[in-house]
Amino acid sequence: MNNPESSTAPNNEQTSKLLTRILAELPADKVSIDQLMAQFQRRSFGGVLLLLAAVSLIPGVSIFSGLAMAIIGLQLLAGFNTPAFPSLIKHYKVKSDLVANIGHKCLRHISNMEHYIKPRYLRLTLPPALNIIGLIIFSLSLVVMLPLPFSNLPPAIALIILSMGLLERDGAVIVVGLLAAIIALAVGYIIALIAFESLLLFFNYASP
Repeated sequence: MNNPESSTAPNNEQTSKLLTRILAELPADKVSIDQLMAQFQRRSFGGVLLLLAAVSLIPGVSIFSGLAMAIIGLQLLAGFNTPAFPSLIKHYKVKSDLVANIGHKCLRHISNMEHYIKPRYLRLTLPPALNIIGLIIFSLSLVVMLPLPFSNLPPAIALIILSMGLLERDGAVIVVGLLAAIIALAVGYIIALIAFESLLLFFNYASP
C-alpha cells in the first residue's frame, strides 16, 4: 500500500478554487457521480467525500450518495488508500443545475473555512485515527440514507466538515467534524425513534 499520509495530502490548488472550476465546467443537462469524482480523485477520500456530502443535500439523491459514503467509510476503516465504487453508484446521474445550486451554497462556507484551516495535528489524519474516522463516516452515511424529512442535513454538514479536515490535513477541523458527527448521530437517532413510534401508533389505530 502507499503511504496514507501522501494519499490524503492536498495539492496546491485551494478546495474553493477547485470546486469553483468544477461547477463552471458542469455539463448542460446531467452529470454522473463518476464524472464529478474524477475531478477530486487526486485528492483521494477527502475530495470525494466532500463532493458526496454536498450532493447528499439534494432531495432524492441522499440514498445513492449515502451508500457511496458508507463504502468510503468501510474502505477507510479497512485501510484503503483510494476510493472505489460499483458501477451502479458511479453511473448514477444528477441534474447539473441542482449540483450547481448546492455547490455554490457550500462554496461560500468552504471559502470562509479556508481562512482558518491549515495542516496541524497530523496524527488525526493518519491511521489508526483515520480508521476510526472511517467508522464515523459509515455511521453518518446510514443516517443520511434514512428516508425521513431533514434527517440527511445534520450528518451531511458533519461529513462536509470532516472532508475539509481530511483534504487539508487539519486535525483541529476533524475534531470539530467529530463533535458535529456526535450531534448528527444523536439527532438522527431521535428522528428515527419518533418515526418508528409514529409508525407503531398508525398501525395500532389502523388495526381492527
